[in-house]
Amino acid sequence: MNGAYEMAKKDLAKDGITALTPTPFASANAVGMLTSKAEELGVTKISDLEGKSQDLKLYGSPECRQRIDCLLGLQKYYGLDFKSFTPVDIGLRYTVLDKGQADLSIVFTTDAQLGTGDDKYTILEDDKGVLPAGNVIFLTKQKTIDQAGEDYAKTIELVQEGLTEKVMQELDARVDLDKQEPADVAHEYLVAGGYISSK
Repeated sequence: MNGAYEMAKKDLAKDGITALTPTPFASANAVGMLTSKAEELGVTKISDLEGKSQDLKLYGSPECRQRIDCLLGLQKYYGLDFKSFTPVDIGLRYTVLDKGQADLSIVFTTDAQLGTGDDKYTILEDDKGVLPAGNVIFLTKQKTIDQAGEDYAKTIELVQEGLTEKVMQELDARVDLDKQEPADVAHEYLVAGGYISSK
């Protein structure tokens, strides 16, 4: 991650754009399944699917077939062949697990469903590092930093410090599951972190 970030930062600087420090959380692809199914199969990491995957149905986004951080990577680097792969809309990735249509589903590590605390779903460890981290990087014009002063960038990075994967799952749950307005959830986060007053 650091090497890629430094390279991108250098390239962007040529165009007058500054890449601030990456967020602590990464929103990456992951192999998810019902915890009950994971326990039944005795799997905790992706490589545990070896010898089992041929009996399992995998669901994922339509572009998953062509992506190395998705089906292609699971086939090429883990040597897994699945009973079937079915493209599914992003909004249905957990529904197909709940309904028993899918044994495995490609999900995101920051999904709201993972932050509910009920441990209904299990994310299998990517023990071969095939599914790369997707840390968020805030980009801004260097001209804006120059005009606003160095507190501008420092403030953004300070606010990002608390955005761990667990915090993002919780914030996403408030929006996706509890149907709160994103602006309200962001405001609550800033107040709770002491970045702004509650008024």
